[in-house]
Amino acid sequence: MQPEWIQDSKTKNLQPQQIPQYEAAGPQQDSENYRKALKLVVSRGAIAAVIIAVIVAAFQFRDAMVSHQSSFARLGQAGPSPYQNRIRLRLHSVKRSEKVQGFLFDSTAKAGFTYLIVELSVVNLAEKSFKLNVYSLTLNTADNQSYIPDLRTRTARNRLKSGSVRPQNAKRGVVVFKVPATTRHRSIELRGMDGPLATAAL
Repeated sequence: MQPEWIQDSKTKNLQPQQIPQYEAAGPQQDSENYRKALKLVVSRGAIAAVIIAVIVAAFQFRDAMVSHQSSFARLGQAGPSPYQNRIRLRLHSVKRSEKVQGFLFDSTAKAGFTYLIVELSVVNLAEKSFKLNVYSLTLNTADNQSYIPDLRTRTARNRLKSGSVRPQNAKRGVVVFKVPATTRHRSIELRGMDGPLATAAL
């Protein structure tokens, strides 16, 4: 009869002290490997979140350039804008909030400021498509100050998107303005190359 320590085929011809450590302490090693894998997943997730945030920030300025490109393209063209008196702003809701909900993160206004969240439609009554740039909108206040949309508009839920508005159609969405908490708003204005295209009282 052979000794018990060689009955297991996995440890055949091995003395008890020669059994590999991973066989002697398998559960402890598995637990350590799990902790390492979890730590790796968490760290990679954090890096991915940072990369996404950087990409979003990099594209926040893209829309602001669209209207400037359109403006330069119109230089040298004679005659009034075909959109003069043919664009309408239709307001759906206006509210103040200390926080703006985004698709990744929420933003909180710093002390002394608030967010004015405006849901509106830009209606095109012209005979050709209108190239809307959200950053051509302006909030006018009772003390004759003007504010352009805050960059958080770019990540706000249900945001108004820049782009083409076809004839007899409209674009609807949310625009965010960051203003002093004591500001009294008066109107929203959409400007073009030739001046204001549309105004809506608040």
